[in-house]
Amino acid sequence: MDFTFATVDVKTELVNLLKQELPKKGYGNVKVLKADPANPAEVPCVGINRVSDDEDSQTLADEQGTAYDKATKTYTIFRGTFFSEALEVRIWHTNADERGDLYQVVKAILFAFRIPLVEKGLLNVSLRGGRDEQDTTMQHAPTPIYWSTITMTYLNPLNVEIVEVVEPISGFTGAGTLSP
Repeated sequence: MDFTFATVDVKTELVNLLKQELPKKGYGNVKVLKADPANPAEVPCVGINRVSDDEDSQTLADEQGTAYDKATKTYTIFRGTFFSEALEVRIWHTNADERGDLYQVVKAILFAFRIPLVEKGLLNVSLRGGRDEQDTTMQHAPTPIYWSTITMTYLNPLNVEIVEVVEPISGFTGAGTLSP
């Protein structure tokens, strides 16, 4: 058995988008990471983290069809579902005011990018934000670290094509008798 699959890697899409768009908005010095910053030298930055990835409705379009190719003797099953995913996009900065400005720009970029994500197959893309935080441990003293979080939720399709080489049924033998 062999299979191929198709889905949207939203985390990578957002990293690439923010790396492209932030310099256009005057934030060329802001790093974009696939995680939170590992040390204060990476700040200011935007860190993107996956917070959930759940198949909520297993019956939703689970089996989409089958096909048999006589020439290659392959039997193909087409299956698909949607995963309810969420990413946290965190804006990290050493200045609370600049963090707030960068938060607004990132939120606007994410909002503008919704249509291309829907065109790639996502459904119900929504943003939730407004949570400002700071490091009160003074672990990075004398520089405080501030961050804001935007949570992006969406339904992401997962389509799988399962291919198996099978021998065709060329006949069968019956045992016993048929009764009316």
